Amino acid sequence: MKIKTPDEVVFDIETNTARLLLHLGLVLPVEASKPAPSVKTKWYVNEGLYGPPFLAAECDRCHSGIKFAPQATQFTWSHCGRPEAAPAEVLARLRVEQRRDKETVKTPPQPRQRFFDTDQLDKSSRQAPSDDEPLSGLF
Repeated sequence: MKIKTPDEVVFDIETNTARLLLHLGLVLPVEASKPAPSVKTKWYVNEGLYGPPFLAAECDRCHSGIKFAPQATQFTWSHCGRPEAAPAEVLARLRVEQRRDKETVKTPPQPRQRFFDTDQLDKSSRQAPSDDEPLSGLF
């Protein structure tokens, strides 16, 4: 059992002797520290395809997630009962993406052409088939 003196010197001695010294008040108990549960947080930078880049995180342990606003300045997130700050490497990547975003001019996505423009087709293809012609060319 671990005990410590009033001078904060820690000893590991036999349990019965330690209990006797604790009972007499000559030593103090050493609190066993519980290991913190392993938290696996995934931090990532969304490169902002249609908007400014932002920072996001997900926790595999508590299954919660967060997305920080693009204009955020503090990146601390509380989950699993404790706060966690964004790693420096991820913040550096966010700053790079923010600089790159300011340098590039983004254009909105163009809609895909789903229908043919009838002005681009020749006149023979715009004519409706007669009742006598087979419809084989349409399919």
